[in-house]
Amino acid sequence: ASKTELNDEIAKKFKMRVVVGNDGYLNLLSELNHSAYNWIFVSGSKVMEELAVKNMPNKVVYVSLNEYMACGIGACKGCAVETVHGIKHVCTDGPVFRGDNVWQV
Repeated sequence: ASKTELNDEIAKKFKMRVVVGNDGYLNLLSELNHSAYNWIFVSGSKVMEELAVKNMPNKVVYVSLNEYMACGIGACKGCAVETVHGIKHVCTDGPVFRGDNVWQV
């Protein structure tokens, strides 16, 4: 299947919203109707991801962490992040994590 066909198939099954401002940057997250969604997936700066997690404590928020990954196998510890379950490596344990496992809500 082509990428377009796959995107169309996903859109049929899931209610999605991408929030992007006129300048191409995500700056309208606060205007998102959180009650309309069961899960929220956030990809962006660490600060924005943390704010999304902390501002939506009653939602399951997944974040895609963008850490420097030198080795890709967890050996160099370059992408190590502290979570409520101990140290995790973005390259082998992620890059997507539940936000409440990364930041205390």
